[in-house]
Amino acid sequence: MNNNNHPFFSLAIDRKSIRTAGKIFLLIFLFLIALYVIWIALTQFQSVSLPFLFSILLTFLLDPPICFLERKGFTRLKATFVIFLSILLIIFIGILLLFPVLTTQIQEIQTELEGDVLQNRISDITHKIQDKLSFLKRGVVID
Repeated sequence: MNNNNHPFFSLAIDRKSIRTAGKIFLLIFLFLIALYVIWIALTQFQSVSLPFLFSILLTFLLDPPICFLERKGFTRLKATFVIFLSILLIIFIGILLLFPVLTTQIQEIQTELEGDVLQNRISDITHKIQDKLSFLKRGVVID
């Protein structure tokens, strides 16, 4: 059969395009395998992979300020120390500012639970249940 007679059915595929398509499919296949391996690592080895991912994230976030301090004349060790000390100082100040607020809220919750408020709420709930389910005996719900 002559390809010149049927121009609509001629399919000219050269070896270069076949190689290119093969490379693309191979890259997609390798990418999917890498995603599967990462998924297995995250689910099966969670005790190891989560701290590892946290350390990568921490490195990614702290590298720019450390490099900035290096350009200002600090060594990498001193810059890392300054950045970590700054972070610890910010956390410490945050705890100092939030601690009084948290203690007062905890004390308010504690006094509310100790008083008659809790008993009143329980009795309100039992009365509502008795109103909705009038076929139950009065003593059954309270017990």
